Amino acid sequence: MSDHSQSTVIPNEPIFKLLLEAARENRHVAVSDSIRGVNASYAQLLVDICTMHEEIRKRIPQSMFDARGLMPLETTCIFILGPASYVFILASFTALSLGGAICPLGTGANPLYLNHALEIKKYADGKGTDLYVVPTTFNIASSESPLNFNVEINQDLVLEQTRPGLFISTSGTTGPPKLVIHGRGVFVPSAGYQSGDVFLCHRSPVWFGGLRPLISVVLARAKLRIVARDASVIWESLRSDQITFLSTVPAVWTQLMEYYQSHISKLAREQAETYRQGVQKLRRAIVSSSSLLPSVQTFWVDKMQRPLMVVYGATELGGAALVRASAPFPDEARRIGKPSPGVLVKLSEGDHGQLLIKSPLAFLRYHGNPEATKNAFDKDGYYKSDDFAHREGDEYILDGRMIDYIRYYGYKVMTHEVEAPMTVLPYISEACVLAVPVANNAFTTERVGALVRLQSSHLIPRNSPCWDCRSTLERLRTDLSRDLAFHMLPTVVHLLHDGEQIPRTVSEKVNRREVVEKYFKPGSFNLLQDVKVWDLKCQNS
Repeated sequence: MSDHSQSTVIPNEPIFKLLLEAARENRHVAVSDSIRGVNASYAQLLVDICTMHEEIRKRIPQSMFDARGLMPLETTCIFILGPASYVFILASFTALSLGGAICPLGTGANPLYLNHALEIKKYADGKGTDLYVVPTTFNIASSESPLNFNVEINQDLVLEQTRPGLFISTSGTTGPPKLVIHGRGVFVPSAGYQSGDVFLCHRSPVWFGGLRPLISVVLARAKLRIVARDASVIWESLRSDQITFLSTVPAVWTQLMEYYQSHISKLAREQAETYRQGVQKLRRAIVSSSSLLPSVQTFWVDKMQRPLMVVYGATELGGAALVRASAPFPDEARRIGKPSPGVLVKLSEGDHGQLLIKSPLAFLRYHGNPEATKNAFDKDGYYKSDDFAHREGDEYILDGRMIDYIRYYGYKVMTHEVEAPMTVLPYISEACVLAVPVANNAFTTERVGALVRLQSSHLIPRNSPCWDCRSTLERLRTDLSRDLAFHMLPTVVHLLHDGEQIPRTVSEKVNRREVVEKYFKPGSFNLLQDVKVWDLKCQNS
């Protein structure tokens, strides 16, 4: 790639100061994109950012920039359509260098993000601003070419860290998704990353936990290794790429466990050991987003000798709010540990209640929803999470989310208290417990529902004369009654078969509202072959 005859001017802020220092002082690989075959140093990354920066400036009318050469606040949002990749990273840094804010759209035309794009398009139309589409496909600089970057930080071009830097959606687990706006300071790396770390990236950038590392890991001078989101690919990378940092969601930790059990454990002992040794090299093995099932946690602790660190956060909080060390505890599945440095935590009722958090990286506001922004904080500026917890010493333990309570005949049943013993039953492969609405009942509006997948060895074809969903429900109730009170036992069950999946959000949490809509349509239980109901009359018949 040819040298720039004219220097590229970038803002005076921590993001670009850190990047420029890294490019001048480090020669090792910053981003290794295995999917696209790119291994880029910091210098190459900076050269490509400059190229894209100048290319976009040529394609967008100068009227889109203010007197300082930046995108004005009213038109700050830049959509980026694409998967996690080296080019996505370039586009993100370029958007920030222009004074813009990143809005990831990912791939697959997710209706959620397209709806947000349409909202902002309407906003732009109202301001009399055009929406431009700029393709980001271009020739990446060859790592073998001389990489002379001509970059100048304009000392007078100071950007406030509270200036919008990111538009990103919540997962929609506890209600309709909202578009969150973060300041640019959210990308400055935390103390969790170290120079020399190799961070394994496999998550979609359309949600916060997948996007932030694409920028902050690079700024921390750690190496970013991008691979496909596939259990076999992730295991191979753990075995051969010297990975030291893996942060992912329970669904992926579960898939990695299942792949080990079905494939790796059947290899020759010496070969299987190389995969286990790869796991042992992890300096940080983190589970985020939600709690692991006890059976999965047991695998990583007992089989792999690698307890997982738990990170608690939310899209609105901009990073890890609470962290639990990688050590086993009696109630470790729900223990979320201590507040991160700089984070304040309190409970609404003193030592228990709603979890309230004040973080220096908390979001600025919800897009187009000032009322929701106001209601998200208490009078002292603490973000009101949807979780309830209690405190033991200086650590916090989750009691559940507002949506996790099932109100059944005057009782309050926590979904995780039913899921935990259910998932360790030998014939259950996958399970989800949720509140199923009840119609025309004067005594209760919800019942304890279970969506389950049987182990293949227990699965009976649906067209078999021996197939009976009721027998599974009765067996579940009998087996669970050893650990659970009578009112906690499931009273409605749906059996999942091949091709049927548990609906999940983009952050891979169970979408319980969609589960109900798809598998437990109110008022039609008796008409569905795969749904069976237990009532008091069943016991008396």
